[in-house]
Amino acid sequence: MARIRTIKPEFFSSEQIVECSSNARLTFVGMWCFCDDGGVHPASVKRLKMEVWPGDDVTSEDIAHYVNELIANGLLLEFEAEHEGEKRRFWAVRGWHHQKIDRPNVKYPSPSDGRVIDEPSTSDHRLFADLDRRTLVEHSPPESKGREGKRKGEDSPPIVPPTANGSQANGDYDPEFEVWWQRVPRKVGKGGARKAYRAARRKADVRTLADGIERYAEQVAGKDPQYIAHPATWLNQERWLDEATGPPAGEACEPDTPEYWAAQVSEDSWRMYLKSWQNFEQWPEHLGDPPIGPQCLAPPELLREYGFPVPLQLVETKEKSA
Repeated sequence: MARIRTIKPEFFSSEQIVECSSNARLTFVGMWCFCDDGGVHPASVKRLKMEVWPGDDVTSEDIAHYVNELIANGLLLEFEAEHEGEKRRFWAVRGWHHQKIDRPNVKYPSPSDGRVIDEPSTSDHRLFADLDRRTLVEHSPPESKGREGKRKGEDSPPIVPPTANGSQANGDYDPEFEVWWQRVPRKVGKGGARKAYRAARRKADVRTLADGIERYAEQVAGKDPQYIAHPATWLNQERWLDEATGPPAGEACEPDTPEYWAAQVSEDSWRMYLKSWQNFEQWPEHLGDPPIGPQCLAPPELLREYGFPVPLQLVETKEKSA
């Protein structure tokens, strides 16, 4: 049964939203009305078309494209779980805790009950067990009934879910971020880290960010805190793409220099960086110059493969090592 949902003014200026086409945005908002009270909708493009676009010249292929846009921008999560005796796929709306629902009626499984699509299946429960969507609705204040107007209790302080240590979080409480935060080796600047995490989620999935911060925590274990990156800095510099392998044997690099971080990047990560520069002209600052710069540290063979010029010092370094 369709339900009335809430939409905030900030929705229209959200960076994640503006990255989507107009039809994808409308599909997203329309889907809310047909999700269960946990923010989950069956992964059926035909069903979604009949619910949101019943009288429009929109095909099932169009709906599939809109959904892919929403998933790519971190607004939806697709997962597979057991339901009514068989495996089915569902879409979960991220940020569903903004909906204020009285006596929620949860009809479908949550991501923690199954396997997230396009992510490693070996340890999905490790992270999503902490993100059971029931925690997003059980603490919600009652929604008003009847005609629009001033809601009962509107001037009262909002009810906020408790954080992992039992204290009250602020109005920006995000359970997904809280799970990631528990893995951070240097817990400073939480507000800035929360904003950086939301921006990072447009570039990487939950699993990648969680695994990346765990690798980093292992790498800096026992170090003086002044040499451990702030969480927001770690996110803004896309360090989840770095591997904790250290610089090559026999080569000493000063910490937190482009040379130091470049020595830790895998070939797959370099390829991802180069594609990002080709398509969006985005390059992580901690790795120094981008592919068109004179001090680019990317491997010469990969620069050639992607059609970029090879800096002279890289050629000379390669010849000496040979």
